[in-house]
Amino acid sequence: MADGVETVECTVTPAAGKKLGMKLTGAGAPYIISSLSQDGVAAASGLCADDRVIRINDSDVSSSVPLAAVVKQISALHEPFTLTVRRGGRTTPSHRPAVKPKLAPTTTQPKPAAPAPAPKPAAKSAQAEIKSELNEVDKEAAEPHHPQLSTPETPAPASEARSEALDQPEPTETKPAEQPEPNATPQQEAPPQQMKEDAPTSAEEEAHEEHNDGGDDAVTAAAREVQGATLDSTPTEEEVDGAPKAASSSEAPAPSQPLVAVKAIGSYSTHGTRHGDVNQDVPFSFKGMLNGEPITVTAVFDGHGLLGEVAAETARKELDDMCASGSLNVALLQSDPATFMVDLFEQLNLAVLDAHDNPPSTYVYVSGSTPLSFELKQDASPDLGAMYVCPEHDYMPPRPIDFGCTAVVAVIHRDRLTIGNAGDADAIVMRQNCDADPSSRDGYLAVSHASKHTASSQLEIDRVDRDFPGAAIFTPDGYIAPTDPVLCQYELQLTRSLGHKLLRVAGIIATPDVHVEDLDPATTYGVVVCSDGVTDELQPFDMLDRVTNSAGDAADAAETLCKDAQEYCMDPDKIDDTTAVVVLLASSESSA
Repeated sequence: MADGVETVECTVTPAAGKKLGMKLTGAGAPYIISSLSQDGVAAASGLCADDRVIRINDSDVSSSVPLAAVVKQISALHEPFTLTVRRGGRTTPSHRPAVKPKLAPTTTQPKPAAPAPAPKPAAKSAQAEIKSELNEVDKEAAEPHHPQLSTPETPAPASEARSEALDQPEPTETKPAEQPEPNATPQQEAPPQQMKEDAPTSAEEEAHEEHNDGGDDAVTAAAREVQGATLDSTPTEEEVDGAPKAASSSEAPAPSQPLVAVKAIGSYSTHGTRHGDVNQDVPFSFKGMLNGEPITVTAVFDGHGLLGEVAAETARKELDDMCASGSLNVALLQSDPATFMVDLFEQLNLAVLDAHDNPPSTYVYVSGSTPLSFELKQDASPDLGAMYVCPEHDYMPPRPIDFGCTAVVAVIHRDRLTIGNAGDADAIVMRQNCDADPSSRDGYLAVSHASKHTASSQLEIDRVDRDFPGAAIFTPDGYIAPTDPVLCQYELQLTRSLGHKLLRVAGIIATPDVHVEDLDPATTYGVVVCSDGVTDELQPFDMLDRVTNSAGDAADAAETLCKDAQEYCMDPDKIDDTTAVVVLLASSESSA
């Protein structure tokens, strides 16, 4: 343990009938505490920034546990619970309440295994069911979750960008499991959704070392998988008896190989004429192994308004970091893909919200052909604080620090496709050999699976009126405007988006609509995720024609989609940015 670093144990007792709010930051274990509060009053626990949670009760907090799951677990506890915390590189200040140092845990030697014991079923988890929803966490966490996040650099203007394998790091290899002791009885392999990671991936180990500078004996190398939003640390009956359970190959067969294979991934993105040479779209793709499972992730982020490209790039980088570090919760993806996607969007949203705290001091925003130079003025508004002012145009009101981006994410895990979207980006699923379907064309189908979350959608109008009564009005020309007297002069076309720290009060949310379907190797052909610049001009079957005519070249198909969409735009002064990621699929047997 490094000099000046101590491990302490704190017992926290929530108020009767009330939840404890806890906000944590950090991309991997152990998570850093930014604040601990009870009904807005600091709890007498002595915890503060830079302290890192390494255990909750008897459960290790590790990189396999998503940040949102840890927050939800703590916020749902109503009984006293214990946090084991590693101090952030310093000793405890004298003004903090005294806390008892953590004692070294004692290990109990397992009893010798009885000869040929009869197999016993594993005991069920005794953890309480977590009931807090992700939006409750968002309401409780008013402060940024990543205070140390630096402002991402605005990507250099680029007229075109094409990639056959965009953002595809080398597949992460899993560390071989440790060999058992010579006389030890092997443990039974648990089902995939209940497995504990015997060894983190190499990327997870790097993140673990980064967050454990100086070493930390209290953090174990074995990561615990999340069941929904709980940390299951209840021992099995065999562990209680001291004898591990004998392995049974018939009860835990090896997972079968996926029937659908990813043949190719290609992406293309180009700017339009609305913002000069600035492209506020960002594509993303990843194909590799996470926790020993094959996974493909594609996404498109479409920024809007002032600093929209910053929002899109921040979201892309966050997703890239999650894939590269192996922190995507593959167990949750397998057991509950809808919750997985909601949690993923929440983490992306937190990253964009945190970027609001470090805006650039100067910014050039191009609207049409006219560039506007803005300067950040501190305390420009008694209510909103820092704002952007345009010195060249005194008549122009200051612009608040409020920006965001739409998001569409498609994840292929084994033979299942999970799509999440917030905003007006789209995901098109393409199938072949569908002659029996009356809506098919030459045996092909192309279906959109992403809702349009705009102020023109009656479903979204009803949602805002129901969940945020009186907080917003909808204008006849398709905008949502807050009724807040300070923010009433600002409006937005979108009703769901990542970011928008201020306009969230009007009902702007980042919660995605989620679509889940099983992929059939006999009919599966491809998936396209794209920005609204493409779908505003091309219908799903128009997109299908261009993909099938690409002769298996995914990057060429993506480029054709983007360029044709811009050519078909009727107003040359209002050509939108266009971005597409094309995934071509096939049966595993035919692609072998």
